[in-house]
Amino acid sequence: VQNNPIAYGQSLGGSSIWEYIFRKNYNEPRRLLIVGPAGSGKSTILNHVSITFANGRYKNFSKRYLTRRPFWRRQVAIRNVAIPLKLREIARTEDLKNLTLAQAYLASRRIPFHKFHQLWIESKLRQGKCTVLLDGLDEVNPSRSHDISDWIEEIRQLYPNNDIIITSRPFNLHLLPEGISHVSLEINRLKSSEVVRFSQKWFLENELRTRDFKKPELCQRIADEKLDFFR
Repeated sequence: VQNNPIAYGQSLGGSSIWEYIFRKNYNEPRRLLIVGPAGSGKSTILNHVSITFANGRYKNFSKRYLTRRPFWRRQVAIRNVAIPLKLREIARTEDLKNLTLAQAYLASRRIPFHKFHQLWIESKLRQGKCTVLLDGLDEVNPSRSHDISDWIEEIRQLYPNNDIIITSRPFNLHLLPEGISHVSLEINRLKSSEVVRFSQKWFLENELRTRDFKKPELCQRIADEKLDFFR
């Protein structure tokens, strides 16, 4: 899987995460495990998926991959409500058995608790319209590893029609609940040209945000100078 979100799913020597999310038999929920060393871009991929669902750009990918299906099987319910969570933060919860997925999400977003928010999230989960993004299985404290494994399995059983994507380094994979049959994906390293492209867009975006998206030509020049400095 490519870890370059700027490419917007265009694979260069690997597959896009969206190809696996919208692959054949989409009506069946996805169970994906993304494996890679520290700093390889696992969290970046989950952030990309979450943001892309939020801003609606997922439609570009759903059209690209779902149109490969026969026309009578293209009408599917997209699971476009992303629920991103850090598993190491979830593991700090003392009463993990009574922690619902909706409560965990609201707490992680630091959203003031309101019953309406919890009910809305739970309704989307029951309808099978969510993609649950669980980051850092390997970062869980060993003393809570089995509790987290049980918690993930409970989520799967309570909301079986939603997608679940989990990231981990190549160890502690035994913590993955036995009940989750999954597709295991490995992160591809960025090529040199991709690193340059990513860096160019990164510096430019930072400069644009610093200046409230004014003076784009000046921002481009400063971004190019910063990139040259790091080369």
